[in-house]
Amino acid sequence: MLIERQPKQEFRALIERYWLMEKITEPDTRSYKILPDTNVDLLFEFSESASGVLLYGPATRAGFIRTDSGCDYFGIRCRPGKAPRLTDADAVVPPC
Repeated sequence: MLIERQPKQEFRALIERYWLMEKITEPDTRSYKILPDTNVDLLFEFSESASGVLLYGPATRAGFIRTDSGCDYFGIRCRPGKAPRLTDADAVVPPC
């Protein structure tokens, strides 16, 4: 289940929305189409054995984000031009 929320008022100038997708219990992999836009997304992936964060965008072409069963996901969609500066991080443009 995907839950989307608006940020508190003090963060709305930087963050468009955040979302949470709880663990899928059945063995499954899903893909979500990402359309080109000027936003940057931070995607946090959590499982019992590992965790990670991915930086997506701004995308210049459509692509897909793959999610796996057994993982929880938390995403932050930054407003255009408002992504935090992250050292040693390269944005990923997901393949079509």
